[in-house]
Amino acid sequence: MPPNLLTTTMLQTLRFSFLSLLALLSCDYALAGEFRSNGIFYKTISADKVEVVDAVSLSTPWDVTIPETVTNEGMTYKVVGISRYACDGNHSIKSVTIPNSVTTIGESAFMGCENLESINIPNSVTSIGNEAFRLCKNMKTASIGNGIKDFGACLFMKCENLTSVTIAEGATIIGNACFDDCFELVSVSIPSSVETIGQYAFYDCKKLASIDLPASLTTIGICAFYGCVTAPSIAIPSQVCSIGRYAFAFCHNVTSITVAPGNQTYNSHNNCNAIIETATDKLIVGCRTTTVPDGVKTIGHSAFYGCTYLSSLTLPNSVTSVENQAFANCLLMSAITVENVTPPSTYADAFVNLKATLYVPYSSKPVYKEADGWKLLKKIEEIQPSGIANIENSASMTSLFDMNGRQLAKPKRGINIVNGKKILMK
Repeated sequence: MPPNLLTTTMLQTLRFSFLSLLALLSCDYALAGEFRSNGIFYKTISADKVEVVDAVSLSTPWDVTIPETVTNEGMTYKVVGISRYACDGNHSIKSVTIPNSVTTIGESAFMGCENLESINIPNSVTSIGNEAFRLCKNMKTASIGNGIKDFGACLFMKCENLTSVTIAEGATIIGNACFDDCFELVSVSIPSSVETIGQYAFYDCKKLASIDLPASLTTIGICAFYGCVTAPSIAIPSQVCSIGRYAFAFCHNVTSITVAPGNQTYNSHNNCNAIIETATDKLIVGCRTTTVPDGVKTIGHSAFYGCTYLSSLTLPNSVTSVENQAFANCLLMSAITVENVTPPSTYADAFVNLKATLYVPYSSKPVYKEADGWKLLKKIEEIQPSGIANIENSASMTSLFDMNGRQLAKPKRGINIVNGKKILMK
C-alpha cells in the first residue's frame, strides 16, 4: 500500500485514538463552536441548540446517556440532533439513551459500534440517515418510534445478532437493504402504515419466522425477502401493484402463496400457490407446492429461482414462453413436464443448475432436443400414449405414485406412475 493511502478503518482508529488523547489531556479542549461535557462533544448549531458530534469515554463498556439540555460557560443548550458519523467505530459504547429533544440522527451516526446491544429511538426523532446503525454486530433489539416515516437505506445492515425489531405506526417506507444480512432476525413488526418495502430490505434474513405484509403495502422491491428460508407462507395484500424480481427467491420453506381478492394487478386463482400477473397471464412467483393453472402464458423471470424443494412441475399447453432464470437453482427438481408440442420460447439461463428430466408430448422429443434452452437439459423423454385409454377411472388404478415415488390417494395433473406405467394426467 502506498505510504499516503489510508483505509477507512485506519482513519477511524486514528480519529478515535486522537480524541481519546484529547480527553486525557484536557477536559476543556474543543474545536471552534464545540465543547465537551461528560465525554460527549457538542457543536452549536444555533444560539440555543446543539448536536452531538462525538463521544469519547475513558471506560469500557460505556452506557451513554445524552441529556435533553447541556450547559457550557453559563449558556444552556437544547440537544436536538446526533450528527453524521458522530460515534462511528466507537467500540466502547454498550448502550445509548436518546432524549425526547433529539429530532435527527445523521448518516452512519453509530455505524460499527460493535458493542452496542440495543437501541430505543424515541417518537421525537423524525429523521434517520442511511447506515445509522450498520455493522452494530452485537445489537440484539431495536425499537423505533412513530416519528420516522422513511427508514434510510442500510439502516441496520449487517447487524448480525439482531433478533427482533419493533416499528411503531407511522412509517411508510422500509428503505433499501434496511435489514440486509441480519441473519438472526426472527421477528419484525411491519406497521399498517408501510407502503413500500425497498430493494434487499430483508435480504438473507434466514431466521425470519414469517413474512407479514400490511394491507397498506403497494410496492415490494427487488430481492426484498431473498433468502428468507424459514418463512412458511406469502400473502400479497390487495393494494400491491409492484413486485420486483427475486423478491421471494430462495424462500425454501414457503408452501402457501395467496393474493388478496380485489387485487387489480396480481392473482392466485385456482389455489395455484403462485403469484400471477393478471394483465399478462405471467406467473412471476412460485413455490414448492405451485400448480401452474391453464391460461398461464409465461413463466416469468426468476419465478422459481432457488426453489430448492420443488420436486416436479407441469407446464400446461397454454405456456408459450419461459423467461430468464425461471427455474435456476431448483436443485432438487427431478421432473418438468411440458404439454405443448411446440417448445415454449426460452433462454439458456432459464435452467441453470437444473438436473430434472424433461417430459414432452409423444413425437416432440426431436424438436425439444434442438430448441434453444430446452436442449441444455440432458435427459428428455416422451410421454407414451399407450395405457391412457385404459385408465377410465381411479378404481382401476391399483398402484398410484408421483414421479418421486410418493404414493397418491388420487391422480394429480402431470405425470403419474399408474400400475407401473408413466401416465400423463391432464
